[in-house]
This record gives sequence, C-alpha cells and structure tokens, in this order.
Amino acid sequence: MPVKKRPTRTKKNKPLLDGRPKGVFYPDLVGRRGYPKTLEAFENKQRLARERFAKWRADGTLGTRRGVPDGWAGKKVEVAAERDRARAEGKELIATMIEQDLIDTGLTTDDKKAQDALEMLAEVMLDKTGTTRERVAAATALLGFTKAKPAQKTELKVSKAEDFLAILAAEENPET
Repeated sequence: MPVKKRPTRTKKNKPLLDGRPKGVFYPDLVGRRGYPKTLEAFENKQRLARERFAKWRADGTLGTRRGVPDGWAGKKVEVAAERDRARAEGKELIATMIEQDLIDTGLTTDDKKAQDALEMLAEVMLDKTGTTRERVAAATALLGFTKAKPAQKTELKVSKAEDFLAILAAEENPET
C-alpha cells in the first residue's frame, strides 16, 4: 500500500481544526503543537489577535503587501512617501525640460496628455522602489523624447596601396 503524503500546513489547511468552527476552545487538542494549554491562554491569544487586527485596520495596512514591491516588506508607508517624492520630482523635471526646450517633440505646457506621459516616465525613472530594469527602460524612453542625439563622426581611414608604399619609402629614405 502506498504511503499517503501528509499535507503541508498552510493558512487554509489547519489539521487541528479540521471540520471544527474557529474561535472555540477544544480541550482534546491541548498538548498539540501551537495549541494553548488552558482556556485563559486561549482567550488571551484570541484577544491579542483581535488587537493586532484592529491596529492593522486603523493603520490601513491590514497585513497585506498589495502595492509593495519585493524588498520593501513592512514599509508600505515609506513606499508611498518614496512614490510621492518621485512624482513631485518627475513633474518638476519635465516642467524644467519643457521650459529649457530640451524636449524635441514640440511640447508646450498646454499639451497635457503628452506631458502627463513624460511625467510618468520621469516618475518611474526616479522611483527607488522600482526594479533597475523598469528604471532603465523609463530613462531610455524619456531620452528618446529629448533633443536629437549629436551626429557621430566616423573617420574613414582607407589608405591606398600607393599611400602606404609612399610612407614606407619616406621612412627608408629620410633625405628625399
């Protein structure tokens, strides 16, 4: 007979409470891993959990990481502040670029949709909570709308066989 694999414990799979309502003290579970030993300990654990959730509800965090990038866990307020800072700097940057005529698309301060799109690119570029790949892509796209790149000078050095021989002859006979 094959060995039945024991299910792993997750938030939805709590083997101690299989088929039993939550929030009720079960004396037959005392001594099991993680279960309180007395009714008072159970009620204290319930009270602490309710207080923790009430605090999360008041803060607006409620234990979720929605909108929080990897590496910023538990810093939802700092993420919001960083994004607000990047948004303000992005608006300021694009306004300065338009004033100094650095944007090649002929934008004026009246062209709101194009300006909003450029501000969003600047915001993503300046936001430290984003990944490096996102920031580089935004910077590249933003550079595409700035003034044209300077023309590259390529010097084409094609020497003819006669020029090469003349140089060699001059090196051998410096008197002539």
